[in-house]
Amino acid sequence: MKKFIKCLLVVILLTPFSIYSQSKTINSYELRQSFNLLEQEQKNFNQFIRQLDFDPNVKASAERFVMNDLDELKENIHKDKDLSNEEKWKAARSMQFFITSLKTELNRKKFSVYKIPAAMEAYRELLPVVMNDDPVEDIVKDLNWRTLQLLSNSFWQFPAGKYLENLTTYRRIKSSPQFILSFLESNPEFIFRDSLLTGYASQYPNELLDYLKTRQNTFSNNVRNIEHPAIQQIVLLTKNINATEIVPFTGLIVNNNITIDSILKSRRDVTRYFQLLVDNVISNNQLAEVPPYQKALMGAINDKSLSFYVKEINFLHNEKEAVRFASVNDLRPQDLYYIITSSAQDMYTSTYLGLYRRLMEQIKNSPSDTLFSMVEYDQFRKFISVAANYNTLMDFFKRMPVETAREVLHYFIAEIDMDTLDDDELIAEVMNVADAFLALSKDPELGSIVRAELNKSLANYKEKNIYHGVRVFQILNQAYDAIAQNDDAHKLRSIYNYENISIGSLLNNADTIYEVVLFYGDEDGINSYKSFMNIFKDTALWKQEFNTAWTTITSLQGQPLTIFANLPLDYESKQDLSAQDSLFYYLSDNQINPSILMHRGHSYHLSNTLKRLTPYTKLAVLGSCGGYNNIKQIVSANPEIQIIASKQMGAMAVNDPMLHAINNRLIEGSDLHWEPLWNSLEELFKNDAGASRLFEEYVPPYKNVGVFVYRLYNADQ
Repeated sequence: MKKFIKCLLVVILLTPFSIYSQSKTINSYELRQSFNLLEQEQKNFNQFIRQLDFDPNVKASAERFVMNDLDELKENIHKDKDLSNEEKWKAARSMQFFITSLKTELNRKKFSVYKIPAAMEAYRELLPVVMNDDPVEDIVKDLNWRTLQLLSNSFWQFPAGKYLENLTTYRRIKSSPQFILSFLESNPEFIFRDSLLTGYASQYPNELLDYLKTRQNTFSNNVRNIEHPAIQQIVLLTKNINATEIVPFTGLIVNNNITIDSILKSRRDVTRYFQLLVDNVISNNQLAEVPPYQKALMGAINDKSLSFYVKEINFLHNEKEAVRFASVNDLRPQDLYYIITSSAQDMYTSTYLGLYRRLMEQIKNSPSDTLFSMVEYDQFRKFISVAANYNTLMDFFKRMPVETAREVLHYFIAEIDMDTLDDDELIAEVMNVADAFLALSKDPELGSIVRAELNKSLANYKEKNIYHGVRVFQILNQAYDAIAQNDDAHKLRSIYNYENISIGSLLNNADTIYEVVLFYGDEDGINSYKSFMNIFKDTALWKQEFNTAWTTITSLQGQPLTIFANLPLDYESKQDLSAQDSLFYYLSDNQINPSILMHRGHSYHLSNTLKRLTPYTKLAVLGSCGGYNNIKQIVSANPEIQIIASKQMGAMAVNDPMLHAINNRLIEGSDLHWEPLWNSLEELFKNDAGASRLFEEYVPPYKNVGVFVYRLYNADQ
């Protein structure tokens, strides 16, 4: 919340303070001075852009706009005898402000900069329209809030400036729906209040329901009085004991597509209720335009997937499959599909694999892409990404003809929506695509299809001068090069130095490397801890110290290395978590900031380990089943971290030798060079077929395509 408010303050402060100043009479000297200042600003921009180390396409586009297009606008305005001095002065000032805003945005060097050409085109169209005081709505209807911010800062002196300012705020708030109600509480007279509220009621009816049930203030009373069908339906539901089950269907109810009685009748059976949600989502996907209330239905699917099915299947992980998966016996392929796409991040690996097997069994007599047709290709990139992360993607593609696979991969790669997705949604889609590269690159036929689609898409966006599309496919091509080990692989791996971690970066203030290994108190954790401790039984090399909560292991030779490992105390009573808390209190009190964090335990414990990540963590080793699926969460919190993770099963047979190899190199005072280290581990495991198969599922930092893509997308260089 603080971050959001800070951003709003920046928006406000960026708006020139004289926005509210009265108009003034401009004489010829003042007019001439304003155009001289504009010309100087253009020259300054030309010098700035030539020195800027950034994408040459965007640079060239910005330079052409400022030096050529603005010159043409400036000349036309200066010669127009129908314009007053004041109008010409305002136009010159507007162009100055726009140039200044462009410089600010270009200096950010973030991905949003690739949308600057759209802002320049809009400015070119807007200036004469704004000067004539004509409507601007059609020109700005498809622009995102960042682009609008550039424009509103530049037109503050014109009547349209206030509208653009309000529209910018509206779209900024709309893009962060969790803040809509708090914003409107503070700004109840906001001009787009009703638009925000009606959109919120359609997309987040459950949240509005909770708000109206728990708040009694002037704003909530005003909301109750808004005569909008969805809002009034939600107001009625505040008195209904079954409201939470009904409210996701608000959009359908007010359009007379469903009745409350039919919803409640389905709710008597969880399977029927879940299928009702799925059926309506699919029906909406078949429409020419998906309605806004689809988000509410998807939110309910996400919630019910977890509460009806995934949590129970996870909980029964020690039971036989027939018992464990009984809750999904009556579900259809499309139902299983939505469970997987909505709850993959909360599944144990065995939960996913069990659901996947059941899904494939149900469609075994049809090509596997039939599944995508059933759901109108909804979330299919997410499904492919999840399948890749759990190493079932090649099995999925083998269940369809090669020509069909070619069509699916074309849609998967080339049809990313560049126009309507915001930055967060777009990076999620791009990462979903990149996640599949590692699996696809191992199949020569599919790999060649991927390469052809990437090259074709890049050429297409270059030809159309769509710079953010060019950048997306430059990133994806670079990532695929790294995975496919092409000539540019070394170049990409070295961008953020994922080929190694220097020992200097791991050192604490006391020239000691600190490492934390976290265990959990179930049977697996206890056995894992015992196996781990056997690594350090040589008393000539290691000193072990114990207390009631953790073990401290200290190297006696070479580079000082201290390892802290909590004791795997009782899991049921959460003593294992208490032991971890005690350890981290000790580390904090002694200003010890571990640079290596290792997770040892089942995937369902991993969320507790990830809470221990800090900006000081340089290496995370996720020695659990499906640890790779948490990479996006980790890198978004700590972009510079390097990660080792398994796509499927983590195992002591791999984790202990890996940790031993890493620690040995650190004690020797050596940097961690990942490729030779990985090669040595492959050599170590080659005589143990079981360990070798498990090790193949581990992804080293230099092959971690998800991290590559995230960093490249948000590149600051």
